[in-house]
Amino acid sequence: MSGTFGRVLTTGLALGIVAAAATAGTGGIVPAGQVGPQGSGQVRHQGLPVDLAAAPTTLVCPPAPASADSTSTDPGFERTPVDVVTSVTAVGAGLPDGTAPALRGRSLPRATQGSPQIGSELPATGSANVSLLRGDGSLASVVELAAGDVSPLAALALTRTDAGDLAGLAASSCTAPAASSWLVGGAVEPGRSGRIILSNPGQSTVTADLRVLTAQGASSPPAAQALVVAAGSTREVLLEGLVGDQPAVAVEVQASGGALAAALVETDLDGVEPQGVEHVQATAAATRSVIPGVLTGAGATLRLANPSEEPVVVGWQLLGRDGAPGAGTATDPGSGTGAVATVGAGAVLDIALEALATGPDDRVPAPVAVVVTSEVPVLAAVQLTVPREGAAERAWVPPAPAVPGEALVVLGPAGVRSHLSMAAGDGGAQVSLRGTGVDGAPLGQESTFDVDAGSVLTTVLPVDAVAVRVTVTSGTLHAAQVLTAEPADGLLNSLVSVVPVQVPPGSQRRLVVGALAQDSLRRQAPAGGAATQSLP
Repeated sequence: MSGTFGRVLTTGLALGIVAAAATAGTGGIVPAGQVGPQGSGQVRHQGLPVDLAAAPTTLVCPPAPASADSTSTDPGFERTPVDVVTSVTAVGAGLPDGTAPALRGRSLPRATQGSPQIGSELPATGSANVSLLRGDGSLASVVELAAGDVSPLAALALTRTDAGDLAGLAASSCTAPAASSWLVGGAVEPGRSGRIILSNPGQSTVTADLRVLTAQGASSPPAAQALVVAAGSTREVLLEGLVGDQPAVAVEVQASGGALAAALVETDLDGVEPQGVEHVQATAAATRSVIPGVLTGAGATLRLANPSEEPVVVGWQLLGRDGAPGAGTATDPGSGTGAVATVGAGAVLDIALEALATGPDDRVPAPVAVVVTSEVPVLAAVQLTVPREGAAERAWVPPAPAVPGEALVVLGPAGVRSHLSMAAGDGGAQVSLRGTGVDGAPLGQESTFDVDAGSVLTTVLPVDAVAVRVTVTSGTLHAAQVLTAEPADGLLNSLVSVVPVQVPPGSQRRLVVGALAQDSLRRQAPAGGAATQSLP
């Protein structure tokens, strides 16, 4: 039925072991003037409650993938193949009092290609219930809500290419610019290219310094220091121009003079066979990361990166794989569904998750979740490699924050199907989903789900919705949107991308100083495991 949610499957309980530091990062008091662990929303400072000055809410969307070599004359390997679909979709939801979101958008020119392209305005349409903005997505884009507008906002950048060297599905949440961010993904290998995209939506020039972590440790390449990013523009840096052959990397972006939105756009070829394209979106180090939306029936590799100056012991566990074969460790494959490993100072470690090579039904996305814990903050992501006829598809799955009281999930264009994969905390969670049409009208009935502790629930999102409101009424939930491209004739033949559900920007409007404050829209609690569901 129109606007309804699909079939539900349930699998397994939390499996495996967690490092002894599993309880670390649950939110202790931090030094004056510092923010607590990622997602905790805790602040310690001296003084009195202070209302933060109103400022526009800004999200930046990465540009579409493009080949590093634009000189090819083979029509099957053009820089912009003829069968490419790119889009940016932003949705601002109306408030209960009927206030219409004041949504606006613009593209960002590439400042590194001779004459900078002129950014164009992206028109917004809608009603008091929803404001909708769409762009072609070929350039980086900026989406903004006016100062003081606290409407829920989310945006999705997506590129689908069915042929040529850029064949694949690449999707990314649009994220707020930051002074510091990490890109966990990519590699420097023959046929594999990564473009680091630095976007400056502000009105002042920003300078960036990059640090690269590899299996051998950290380095600060001279060519990646003091990079100037002009106001209102993007700058691109080739990953392969910073380090030699490296099968696993992570990149830190430090901005001065303002904030930058960082992303990595990766393309991969094995000879003439495309091996997928993907956006790697920015993340942050944490003592506990939950990575939902990790598909079974695909090759899966857990990437761990240690930004500190000392080795760190990291534990991980798989949630939602009842009776699966061993997940494996860095040194002993097949030793269980959870394990520990030591990651050297400033180093990166890739670990094959053998248990996810097969799924209960290859025709149905059956996501699980991976939980990573450590005593000091580390970085984590999962790389999926999905076999396709004569080629492969690649997807990077980053950690997802705890879903706040309400969040928006923006759906892709026609021909792209979305599932929502939700991993509950130790106490379980209750969540309600409601589709929203282009005109802002609700679609169908609100659907409420109880996600048991130690389970993952996955539901098909309605194809006629432009967005889905996710409302968590109890417990703690981490969620990811799993996108697959039509024709949907089975997971192993599909184009795949996974996008974490983000904390809505601008949710933290008040800073309490002189006391430990907990932002009610960014609660942090232990997350449990996973049971998988999909709906009829």
